[in-house]
Amino acid sequence: MKKMLLLCTGLFLAAGIASAQVTSANIVGYLKTPSVASAYLTGATFAQVGTCTNTTGEATWSLSNLKQEGMNYRFDSIQFLNPVTAEVNLSISWRDPYGWVIFQSTTPVNDLVFDISEGFLCSFSSDVTLTYSGEVIPGTKQLIFAAGSPVVANYLPVDVYLDELEMTGNNYRFDSIQFLNPDTAMVDLSATWRAGYGWVEFQTTDYVGDRLLKAGTAFLCSFSSNGVTLTFPDPLTLVRP
Repeated sequence: MKKMLLLCTGLFLAAGIASAQVTSANIVGYLKTPSVASAYLTGATFAQVGTCTNTTGEATWSLSNLKQEGMNYRFDSIQFLNPVTAEVNLSISWRDPYGWVIFQSTTPVNDLVFDISEGFLCSFSSDVTLTYSGEVIPGTKQLIFAAGSPVVANYLPVDVYLDELEMTGNNYRFDSIQFLNPDTAMVDLSATWRAGYGWVEFQTTDYVGDRLLKAGTAFLCSFSSNGVTLTFPDPLTLVRP
């Protein structure tokens, strides 16, 4: 088991942070997300150290901060989707001694950087563990999207409920977020925000605001509107039992 890294004096990472209250704005540490062989959406739960307070406010994560255990480079890959078409833009795998490479090649991509909220699709034939390391993003973060199909991750190292996400600018008749079944990669739940009801199953008034988004969980958006926003909460304000 890796040991937690305390990179600065006074920084603290609670054990089991995915279900714990975060108590420091400058936490540096790691989170492991084990998975059985499957196809599922996930994303980073820590930003690159130092990017949380950069001049643009756009925290990022890097493949250099993503470690894996169990990947077979011949068959297992993680795939980044085009945010407009949802087609695969980039497929990569881990291959010793190169590190992260373009799938079925030896072309290294270890230094690629992504916005903190950008998730990806895993296609695993093996049981794989992904380990994210870096810094917790303090404060709320508003994400603004053009029409399209971006993959969005719960980038917080804590679980959140849909009710703790704010969605604005959407048309409940056409705009939704979709959760995929990890066994089939088919849509398991499609949800939207509807005034007077809150988070509901798409094209119904059935409440789904109690849906839990585990740390690192990602979902596929289907937006026909421009300017839809999703606002994630400040992890320091989330109180958990």
